[in-house]
Amino acid sequence: MVTTEIVNKLEQFLNEHSPLTKECQVIYVMVEFRKLLDHNNDLKLNILRFYCDWILHTNKTRNNWVIEQITQEVYNEWFDKDGKFVPSHKTKTSNFIGADHLRNELEELLRETKLPMDLIQKNNWIKFIGLLNFILADQPIILNPSMNHIKEIRFKCLNNDTVALLISFDDNITKTDKTYQRNIIKCLKYEQRILNKSFYCIKTLPLNSLEIKIALESFLIHVRNIHDFLCKPKNYNHLENDVNYTDFNFEKSKLIFPTNNSIQQIDKFLAHITRKRIEDPSPNWEVDKIKETIDKALESFFNQLGKIKE
Repeated sequence: MVTTEIVNKLEQFLNEHSPLTKECQVIYVMVEFRKLLDHNNDLKLNILRFYCDWILHTNKTRNNWVIEQITQEVYNEWFDKDGKFVPSHKTKTSNFIGADHLRNELEELLRETKLPMDLIQKNNWIKFIGLLNFILADQPIILNPSMNHIKEIRFKCLNNDTVALLISFDDNITKTDKTYQRNIIKCLKYEQRILNKSFYCIKTLPLNSLEIKIALESFLIHVRNIHDFLCKPKNYNHLENDVNYTDFNFEKSKLIFPTNNSIQQIDKFLAHITRKRIEDPSPNWEVDKIKETIDKALESFFNQLGKIKE
């Protein structure tokens, strides 16, 4: 019922105000779009939600993982892997200014709710984004530069008709990048060493002893840590401060564990007291196959490192 009322109000408003010509109209529809998202959890329109939040904050410091991939693409247009400036047409940057990602998600919302599509038509969209960028002026997105070397993104009013996009890059890109990556590798090597030691203990300690159970849990913890490093993007469960494969501009790995030994089962075994643990307190962990999977994935990762040395 609530969703229907919101849709009806929005439909009437969009029909009466096409195109949108005032900042207050843009703020109103963005607030109503946010309400629709809150009432429709099945719609995973994270970029649209991000903009709906951004419009109401003097600066955006939380949940910035949503646009991490976009800002990484922007950075990659400006600098190569060695931190050297790349002179080229900045397509990704232009797309950010034009909010192409926002337009795609808004189109999905309008289609799902059967609202008028006029807003995203070319000329209407240009006017909408122009007003939106004026609203967002001097409401910066504050980023963690260790994630993609960008400290801040903000729109700046130059005059009554023009808004500029200002990007603040990390001052230490070329100086710290390789050192930063080497330190990540040291952490990953540590995970590998502890995993190997735990595996050795599992193979040599007395069966069913307390020590072998401790070794098994240690083994599974480091399996999970390495899996997450190689496979989970930083936007997974808001892991903004984690380091992983994206810090090297690598593609994520695909690890396939034995049946009944999935990463979800490892997570549940380690982090939750569940009915499954009561029913099956000693699951059959195929540690040899799990370790073989991890070893192959790590070997592939280290082979990609090229000139980066520990």
